Amino acid sequence: MLTITKRQILDSLLDAKFIFMALLILLAFASNGVIFSAQYSQLKEDYRVSEAENSNLMRGRCDNLQRLAIMEQRILPPPSALAFIAEGNSDTLPNVSLLNAFNRYGYEFQHRSDDRIPVLPSLDWNFIVGILLTLLAILVSYNAVCGERRDGTLRLVLAHPVSRLKLFLGKYIGLLLAITICFLVGVALNLVIFVLLDGPPLDGTTIQQIGWAVLLSICTLSLFVLAGLTVSSMTQRPAVSLVVLLVFWIIVAFALPGLGRLIAEQVVEVPTQAEVQAETAERLQQAEDSVPNYANFWNGDPFAQNIPYRAELWTSRNEVIMAVNDSYFEAQINQASLAKLLAFISPQGIIADSFQNLSSTGVYGFRRLHENAKRYRSILNRFLVTRDAADSGTPHLVYGGRGFFDPGTFSQKPVSYSAVPRAASLWSETGLPVETEMPLIHLIILLAANLNMAMIAFIALARYDPR
Repeated sequence: MLTITKRQILDSLLDAKFIFMALLILLAFASNGVIFSAQYSQLKEDYRVSEAENSNLMRGRCDNLQRLAIMEQRILPPPSALAFIAEGNSDTLPNVSLLNAFNRYGYEFQHRSDDRIPVLPSLDWNFIVGILLTLLAILVSYNAVCGERRDGTLRLVLAHPVSRLKLFLGKYIGLLLAITICFLVGVALNLVIFVLLDGPPLDGTTIQQIGWAVLLSICTLSLFVLAGLTVSSMTQRPAVSLVVLLVFWIIVAFALPGLGRLIAEQVVEVPTQAEVQAETAERLQQAEDSVPNYANFWNGDPFAQNIPYRAELWTSRNEVIMAVNDSYFEAQINQASLAKLLAFISPQGIIADSFQNLSSTGVYGFRRLHENAKRYRSILNRFLVTRDAADSGTPHLVYGGRGFFDPGTFSQKPVSYSAVPRAASLWSETGLPVETEMPLIHLIILLAANLNMAMIAFIALARYDPR
């Protein structure tokens, strides 16, 4: 078996198709290192400037708790240090949440100074592994069995005391090692460029996530090698094997993920902006109808009898706006999540989802922004209530709106800037979750698929007629 493995590795490394694809893949990894080092530096600077602007504005509002409460904050998460693994179309998703202590108004996208209209896929690991390396796996494995039958070498190998199992394992291990060598050299080149160009930090957390990405990638490449051996063991001519495998590759790489998106759009309905506005208006009217007509009246006296109703009305208004917006954005998230789940029937769908999970990009990044924005507004509101409780000169009615508050309804005393909760504390410096989630389910699915495909490939080879 060792001899077969060595010969398979040597044959693969010297194959013209392998050499061409390997050079292309190494070029892609090198380009990834250069491009994402520059992008990460730009994004870090954007984040630093945004945080400085928000801090300066907050510092100027700390002389009055009520002015601080209605200050509109732009919550921008730090850039993911692992976006080079999977960008997840993050350049098309909102990355800023607008809120104050009473309401979350929605999301917007903060553009970088070097933004371009995307015309090509992102040159991230998801593209390199999911497209280029899986194609390489097909190109080196499609004739691993039927090609040797055509050349007559398969009959000579089996004439020796070599079992079909050893032949299968030798070819599988040899092919996988040849592709893995190319992949690991590309990864090493990628990381060296990051170090030389001061790109994304390579600390304990990011190295751990990169290790998971490498493991999942190898499992995916193994699956395509096994698919190549299966088809090569079921066909008589290499040309037929290549055509079948290319059709299979196109289906799993493009058709199935696209089909998942189409099904998700039909199953999970996302309301239009007009529907969102109509629902908001209807529910706001219901909130106003639930309080006395004089609730809206303000005569400058925070202790007037109608002020508790006014506080109730404004609190209800804010809750309505947040609830409707939440249902809209969560519908979008659920639709995208279902599309990803349906794409699990494709190896590329599995690895794309796992890469975005590891990198905290795409839907995972937007969901984390959405959850942290909700969490931060609640933290900020509780901070205001606690500070107001220490001021005996107010009716302790903490309410307000977008740029609006009734003077004296809660404390107007100054507050220490260092005591004010900051949204930045909800993210790590690398833009990754403080507690990382390992994509175990993705690994289990890929291992199970490998086991099934290995059984099919071995059965096909065991029954193959070398004559």
